[in-house]
Amino acid sequence: SINATGDIYLVPVDPTISIGFSGGVGTFNVSDIEIGFFNPGGTLIIGDGVNGSGAVDVSGFNYSFQDYNLEFNGGDINVTNLFQGSNLLTLNALVGDITITQDAVNFAAGSSFNAAGQILLQPQTVGTSIGINAVNGDFNISQAELDMFNPTTRLVIGDAATAEGLATIANFDYSAETYDFELYAGNIVATNITQGVNDLTMEARVTDIQLTQDTLDLTAGSSLTALQRIIIQPETNGQSIGVSGGTGDLNISDAELTLLDAGQTLQIGNKASGTGVVDVDGLDYSARD
Repeated sequence: SINATGDIYLVPVDPTISIGFSGGVGTFNVSDIEIGFFNPGGTLIIGDGVNGSGAVDVSGFNYSFQDYNLEFNGGDINVTNLFQGSNLLTLNALVGDITITQDAVNFAAGSSFNAAGQILLQPQTVGTSIGINAVNGDFNISQAELDMFNPTTRLVIGDAATAEGLATIANFDYSAETYDFELYAGNIVATNITQGVNDLTMEARVTDIQLTQDTLDLTAGSSLTALQRIIIQPETNGQSIGVSGGTGDLNISDAELTLLDAGQTLQIGNKASGTGVVDVDGLDYSARD
């Protein structure tokens, strides 16, 4: 056994070699049996926190019953089915991306996820529902958990290739962040997304995107894509709508219209209860499908 009142470091001599932890695979491989030998009083730290650039693969590890925190440092970090309980988790992808794959997330307060590239969170089971700062969704990410993520390029939620479940996102404000945001699901219901100068990408791979908010200001690099319908409607009933050259509180410019790719129908306004004035001026969608 290896015991410490403080932290225990497990660091490859060569910072470029890959690391496997628990069920993960790597040249520097730490098995479940070997993990059981370590008893830090603080944090079990895996990988070089300054120069680590090798891939890190962590799979199927449960330390919820332990008394220590866990930290991984390296290049690309791939985590599948990690159970932390109330213990802290820190991931530092110094030269790459972080990918977290599991059907439920429950990150302890004080955890942090930092990547030189992107951070991707995705359910392991295809069809699992996603909730982002919302009460719905089996794969549920709270605002407190969203604040733990620090990607350099973009925060991605959902698998762009296989996502099928419902995603619900509410009152998500990332205008103060420096990353872009992407959401992939089968059907997306979104309310009050504030993006600022950051790009927003949403793709509904099975049915619709429904975006409900009183103002819209999509950046030039944004895109909304749905296999069937895109619905954009005010949150406040009676709010005026302006489309193309028209004016309104919820204003959708020609430039923003080019960012919307609906497979069947683009619907502006609430079909069931909308009462606000709609002003459409100079709209030309003859070239759209």
